[in-house]
Amino acid sequence: MNKILQRVMSVVLSLVILCGAVIVPGYATTGEAGSDYVYDEGHTPLTTVQFVSYCDTINNAFEALLGIKLIPEEKLKVEVNGFLNEILAGITESTGSVVDCQLIIDSLPSLKGNSNEIKSLLKIDMSVVDPALKKMADEYYAQDNVIAGFVITFLRAYLKTIDSCELYSVPVEGENGKFELFLTVNYEYGEPDGFSTGIVYDSVNGTLNSKNNTGVLDLGFVLDTEDYLISTAVNSWQRNFGFTMVYDIFCYITKIFDYVTVRVKFEYDNREWMVQLWKGKYLVAPGGEIGIYTREIGAPGTFYNCAADEDMMVMSMKLYHHDDLLFEMEPTLHWWLTGFKLHPKAYAPESLTLHGTIDFPTVEMANLFVTSAAETGEIKTTQNGANVAFVW
Repeated sequence: MNKILQRVMSVVLSLVILCGAVIVPGYATTGEAGSDYVYDEGHTPLTTVQFVSYCDTINNAFEALLGIKLIPEEKLKVEVNGFLNEILAGITESTGSVVDCQLIIDSLPSLKGNSNEIKSLLKIDMSVVDPALKKMADEYYAQDNVIAGFVITFLRAYLKTIDSCELYSVPVEGENGKFELFLTVNYEYGEPDGFSTGIVYDSVNGTLNSKNNTGVLDLGFVLDTEDYLISTAVNSWQRNFGFTMVYDIFCYITKIFDYVTVRVKFEYDNREWMVQLWKGKYLVAPGGEIGIYTREIGAPGTFYNCAADEDMMVMSMKLYHHDDLLFEMEPTLHWWLTGFKLHPKAYAPESLTLHGTIDFPTVEMANLFVTSAAETGEIKTTQNGANVAFVW
């Protein structure tokens, strides 16, 4: 990807984050922020019940003011089968019902009325549009572009007027212990459709990922269904956007993120390097991150490239709330090691301690990192040759 396109994409991502900061409701946490109790005991994030109630309030306000409901009262009928039920129940349990998966499913609105109105308004001939959209979606899936294929498939299903949906799994041929998730969509008119979601469940290691290792639905994140821990796929889409400080600035605007960060910068091998650490609350999950970034010496601004394959390093991470271990990430070759624990509580970032290790390619590079880390005044390091352990 050329540098101009990468810079443009970083600006687009910054705008998306800014829009999210403006749109998301302000009360993303409950409790008295900054109090000793919150620091010691944590607080309950915005729950599914609260969010649904918030949506109902908005809906009722629209009806009172405009005489229409923004969100249809009729709900979409969704049936979930097999092990996926256990995974969703486990998420609800592990978060203490902060994330109530069954309530989310039961609250999905039906789009029947809107679908029929749009087709009538735009005079859409489904006998022409339906096969064209199907062909387009098939082409995207053939190119392993799951997101585009899913969007086109959803648009096609929406226009055909969705009546109900069913999620189920099918064993992956030749892959022991792996199951691919499929979705059957039933319509008010026409034959049902069945298609792959692109999500694969590996029962051996207990993970939900995509077929091409780009995260669930190509969103860049993998779910560990044993520890209920979300992490980043190596080939996540975020890798194409690089990093700029603007991302952090915009994230600070909204209460759905509450984290602190520290940057360790040094020059090595005729490039500028940055190892950045984060810890805090991400949506409803306490989490931490270690990212590796590079750029040319003297490059202006704050933009860095995400580390290329040859620049990735083996990293590990543990996140503590005071003395309680929240999660552990085993040593992994990565450029952006993350962990976000599905948990009943969120914690003030100052009450979290991030322990990590990085295996640098040379002792010289490890020395440079240790020196720069000491200059931050926040990170304590222990060096053993090219391996560095740190506490932040």
